[in-house]
Amino acid sequence: MKILKRLIILVLFSTTYFGGFAQSFPSNIQQKLQAVLDARFAQSTEYKAGISAAILVDGVGYWEGTSGKSSMDINTSTLTSDTLFLIYSTTKTFTAALILDLVAENKISLSDKVSKWPLFASFSNINPEISIEQLLNHSSGIGDYVTNLIFQYMVISNPAKEWQPLEMLYYTGMPVFEPGKGQEYSSSNYIILGLIAEQVTDSAFYQLLRKRYFEPLGLNQTFFLPQEKLNGNLANPHDKKLVLGQNSEEVVDLTKYLDLTGLMSVTWSTGGIVSVPRDVVKWTNALYQGKATSAQAHKLLMQSSLTDKDYGYGVYKKNHVRWGAIGHNGGAVGYRSSMTYIPDEKISISVIVNQGILCIDEQSIDAIAREMYLAVSSNPLASVSQQIESSLNCNIYPNPAEDFVLINFNNQVNADLLKVTAINVAGVRFALHATSNGNNQWEVEVASLSAGYYILELTDNNHIDYKPLMKK
Repeated sequence: MKILKRLIILVLFSTTYFGGFAQSFPSNIQQKLQAVLDARFAQSTEYKAGISAAILVDGVGYWEGTSGKSSMDINTSTLTSDTLFLIYSTTKTFTAALILDLVAENKISLSDKVSKWPLFASFSNINPEISIEQLLNHSSGIGDYVTNLIFQYMVISNPAKEWQPLEMLYYTGMPVFEPGKGQEYSSSNYIILGLIAEQVTDSAFYQLLRKRYFEPLGLNQTFFLPQEKLNGNLANPHDKKLVLGQNSEEVVDLTKYLDLTGLMSVTWSTGGIVSVPRDVVKWTNALYQGKATSAQAHKLLMQSSLTDKDYGYGVYKKNHVRWGAIGHNGGAVGYRSSMTYIPDEKISISVIVNQGILCIDEQSIDAIAREMYLAVSSNPLASVSQQIESSLNCNIYPNPAEDFVLINFNNQVNADLLKVTAINVAGVRFALHATSNGNNQWEVEVASLSAGYYILELTDNNHIDYKPLMKK
């Protein structure tokens, strides 16, 4: 516990962070992290192929590891931390960063309409009034080509075909709502953004990513399909035979059944990156700390993650991993990826598996990220759904909160001695005023607290409890 506490203190109080990766974690923490992957693989019926993961606590420690195999059918198919995976929609974090950098460079504006580019005029299902911002945060209302059953049939029936971005847009389908009147995830948005980036820079999309991000950040095992040649071994994709049009729940190595050319070309700027967890945490750390983009682009990105919308500019909240966590996941045929960042502790986590969306759901892969986080953190904020000490046995709401929270105690507390203290991530304590509403319910004012993440310490001298709180 002393080692864990020292680690978290370093994270919270250190003012200097390493530009690259920090040293390895102590051996006991490395063992815990490996145990997370091994337990998932050994105990679950979901994981039949492999898991690769990495975690970076900036300036404190780094770890990477794997469990399982590159192919479930080949005993010698070693899975290493250098084995490549398709990260699918985690690619959107790169596309969004590029677009925001172009905004900062005054090459485009968030308010620019699609009608500005004649390239899209022939697509009847793409409303010309859709803005760049609406494409970024999925409020455009445009249909998703990925979910179009006709498109799926075309890909599976002609697996060797290399698809082009404009071809895919013909399968967008009818609009779901008028631009700005809702929010619904659609990969078509990010295909359009990629094409716009090419139009305004007169450069190939993959070259933009390589020049601006892959090379400067040292993402040496990150590649863009189908334009770039992979330098390394790609983990074999696995999924249920259902994805092949067969009525079977059996999980198979897809390389035995189809040419992967089609699958590797249908995602492009919405999901065409191949990488390893090591590079993904490098990217995560740089992106969310403002080291990957211009200062203006970083500000726009982080502001978008704090709105009430479910999805910002290529980023969304991942409170189920930990309150305040942000990031992006990816998943389709054959692979799933999870990318998570915890801002106040500067923790980056990447988990990638070579099994697709019919095998493993998003919650399962994020659960691995959460377990990895808990393995390295002794911060009370880790216990979002677990009480550190439950002697007072209480719950609080609303959470997130603005002006006040209500605390309901299931046990009798000493009203004269009850104290409520908010503790921020730097360890600063703030005494809060609590008023009894009767029936063991208390109202606590939190309006004076700055927006951020806190632990509420509740004590009546005889008992103590801690509860996480997010202040809007």
